[in-house]
Amino acid sequence: MNDNMMKKFFLFAAILGCMSLSVNAQSVLINGVRWATCNVDAPGTFAKSPDDAGMFYQWNSKVAWSASGEISDWKSVSVEISDEEGHMYYLWGNENDPSPKGYHVPTIDEVTLLFDKDKVAYMRTTRNGRLGCKFTDKSNGNSIFLPACGFRGGRNGTWEGNGSLEYSSMMYWTVPQMVGSDILTYFTISEDDYGVLGGGVIQTAFGNPVKALPMRCVAD
Repeated sequence: MNDNMMKKFFLFAAILGCMSLSVNAQSVLINGVRWATCNVDAPGTFAKSPDDAGMFYQWNSKVAWSASGEISDWKSVSVEISDEEGHMYYLWGNENDPSPKGYHVPTIDEVTLLFDKDKVAYMRTTRNGRLGCKFTDKSNGNSIFLPACGFRGGRNGTWEGNGSLEYSSMMYWTVPQMVGSDILTYFTISEDDYGVLGGGVIQTAFGNPVKALPMRCVAD
């Protein structure tokens, strides 16, 4: 291997190393899944701190909505997609994923691992005055904080949720493991339960606005 080839090799290795460090610096490994430590803010970026709500997203959309205050131009998003046989189903296309590079919207299987009581400890807590939930890997001590930050919904995108850990104010998107699912899914933390996957199913109808929820992504 000549000098030029050696230089190119080490440059390529350095770039890969920097990419890996960037992902690792913004995420922690919990029960086999590398979770981001902060919510998604504007598309392709993270919020500044774990207790920051970031921005809200409607299903299968990269359009970011403010987590507070008044908004305009609220979108009624149709997410129905038909296959060759005319069956309707829902998915979150990669081109519409607002997660930063190297991350994606978590699948139900990945969220299920977060809710594994045998391997992950859970507690309701606050961070900088923000109520939320802390998940800690029992084997390595890594933890993440998910803030309770409400959501937007209705015909005008009104903010809903009072910042408590009630069912309606602690919801995050997750995607079905199988393409072709006929449901939109999210995970929520309720007052009485450890965690409820798909604590409700969002049924969509043409012309009705879809809820906009916060986003916590996982590494690819």
